[in-house]
Amino acid sequence: MSPSNGAKKVLVVSTHQPTINEFSKILERGDYSVEVVQSGERALEKIWSVPPVLLLLHLELEGISGLDVVRILRQDARTRSLPIITFSNQPNQATILTAFNLEVDDYLSKPYHPEEVHARIKAVLNRKSSNIYRPEDVLKKGNIEIALGSRRVLCDNKEVKLTPKEFDLLTLLLRKEGRALARTYLLEAIWNMTSNVTTRSVDMLVARLRKKLKKDGSLIETVSGYGYRIPAE
Repeated sequence: MSPSNGAKKVLVVSTHQPTINEFSKILERGDYSVEVVQSGERALEKIWSVPPVLLLLHLELEGISGLDVVRILRQDARTRSLPIITFSNQPNQATILTAFNLEVDDYLSKPYHPEEVHARIKAVLNRKSSNIYRPEDVLKKGNIEIALGSRRVLCDNKEVKLTPKEFDLLTLLLRKEGRALARTYLLEAIWNMTSNVTTRSVDMLVARLRKKLKKDGSLIETVSGYGYRIPAE
């Protein structure tokens, strides 16, 4: 199940009516069709029935929380790549950090400026739709082989299951082999975020990726006080 960019339907999940009204006006001005539900349970039903082009998700929900919705969607192969932008009326840095570690694509903070909302939605959708490769496009490094078209990763000829952001991180490091990439650069490239507060998300993503790659994870070197790199041979 993958979202259709032709539909341009955005699913807004929130119980806060003023915010629903605000986002509806902003999105409709941008030629998106808007569907609104007020619970995580209903959101999952809608997404699994007819997936939207993008999910705009309130983190504070009763019943299934916004974070739980993200967990469920990212663990399901049908919705693993669904674009998700979260927002909160009561920002909590720990909750926002958890959301990024669960691989949401972006976070909107108040006040919601129409131009910024449109720009962030466009950036997320462009990143999702630009990952189109030919079947023969492959990156290789040591025992690691990445089939870009199918987004499959092999280590010692055994497939390694990566999340979308783990895949994007590994691909980016290999494409820029030999260069040290700053945490802030990785944060912006993978999450479209520029805040230094959430650079910890990069470290946690690298740690998970190294663990999944096992002995080949040592290819990812830490550049002390700066970021990460995969050294050139």
